[in-house]
Amino acid sequence: MSKISDEIANDFLDLLNGEPGNLKKKYNEKLVDEFNEIITGDPKDLQKKYQNEAYEKYLEKFSPTVHLWRLDDKQWVKNRKSIWERIIDREKQEDDDFVKSYWEEAGRFFLRAKPRKNDNELYVYRRMAYTPFTSVGQIRELYMKEHVSLRRNLHEQLLTYACRAYRSVPEEFHRVQLIAEALYCEDYVAKKELMGHAKKPEFSVYYPRDFIVSYTSEVINYLERSKSDYLDNLRQVHNQHWTGHERSFSEVTIEYFLGVLEYAVFNDSDEYGGVINDRGIKGVNEMCTLIESYKPDIEDENRHKYIENAYANIINNDVINKIRERPNK
Repeated sequence: MSKISDEIANDFLDLLNGEPGNLKKKYNEKLVDEFNEIITGDPKDLQKKYQNEAYEKYLEKFSPTVHLWRLDDKQWVKNRKSIWERIIDREKQEDDDFVKSYWEEAGRFFLRAKPRKNDNELYVYRRMAYTPFTSVGQIRELYMKEHVSLRRNLHEQLLTYACRAYRSVPEEFHRVQLIAEALYCEDYVAKKELMGHAKKPEFSVYYPRDFIVSYTSEVINYLERSKSDYLDNLRQVHNQHWTGHERSFSEVTIEYFLGVLEYAVFNDSDEYGGVINDRGIKGVNEMCTLIESYKPDIEDENRHKYIENAYANIINNDVINKIRERPNK
C-alpha cells in the first residue's frame, strides 16, 4: 500500500473510532463533520437533512421572483388557474404518455411557486417560462444568475418552450413577447462571453447557425397552420390539435433573426455554430417562398400582420436576397 493510501486509511480509522478532532486541523472542518455524521448518524435523519438542504437550495433559485405570484389577489389566482387548466387540456389531448405527477409538479410551481420537498426540480427554461414576469429587467436578471456555461442551453430552450407552453392561451402571448424583448434582441445577437479555464470567448446564446434553422422552421409551420387541410392532417396523423389562431415567436423575433442571419452569412471564421449551413440556406428559401405565396384558409389578424412585416423586413432584406441568389445545390 502506498504512503498516501496508508494516510487515508489511518484518517478513516480515526473517524470510525470517533476521533475527528485532528482531522479538522488537516481537512475542511465542515467536510469532516459531514463524513462523521454519515458514519455515526441515523441514515433516515441524514436523508431528511440532505433533502431539506436540497429543497432550500432549490427555493433560493427563484425566491427573488416569488412576489410576482399575486396570491392575495383572488381574481389573479382564478385567472392563473384557468390558464393552467387550458394548458393541461392541450397536453392531455396530444400526449399519449401523459404523466399526471409530472404535470402536477409543474402546476404547483405555475400556480403558487411552491413545490413540495419531494418534487423534482423543474428545468430552468420551464421555471422561467412559467414565471409571471412583468418586465424585461426581471427576465434578464434571472437569466444572468445562471452560470455562463449554462446560458446558451437556456437561451436555446426558453423561447421555443414558452411559445409551445402558451399556444393554447393566445392572450398570454405577452409572456413570449417579454422573453423576446429581453433576450432575443440586438444586444444578444451572436453574444459571446469568456468561458472555461482559458477564458476563451464563446457563444453564450443560441448558436446563430441553429437559430436560423429554428426560426425558418417555425415560420414555415406557422404559415402552414393557416390551411385547414394541414390542420386536419396534423390532428389525424400526429394527434396535434391546432386551431389556426395560435401565436408564434417568429412574430416578435424578426429583427433578431435578421441580425443573426447577417452574422452567420458574413462571419468568415470557422467557429462552431457561427456560420450558416445548407439547412439554414434551404430554410430561408422555403420560408421566403411560403411568405410570397401565402393564401390562408383561416383568417388570423396576427398572422396577417406577420406577413406584412415579413414583406417589409425579410423579403426585401439584402442578406436574404444574397442567400436567395445562390444557386441551389
